[in-house]
Amino acid sequence: KVEKLRIEHLPRITVPTLFIHGTNDPFGSPVEMRRHIRKVKGDVTLRFIERGRHDLKGSDSLIADIVADWMASL
Repeated sequence: KVEKLRIEHLPRITVPTLFIHGTNDPFGSPVEMRRHIRKVKGDVTLRFIERGRHDLKGSDSLIADIVADWMASL
């Protein structure tokens, strides 16, 4: 259900966290993502996949690069 927020757990996150999100995700716009991830207590990295939807289909290589770079930064 797109209209139901699933953010209750965010304040309990205290570890470094990477969010990879599509800019066309029907479950949350980039603006909504930025607003809600402020609730996370750990360090947050947010990366967007342009024109990506919720499944980020076809972005495997880009996602792998983002994750590898983020892991190297820890």
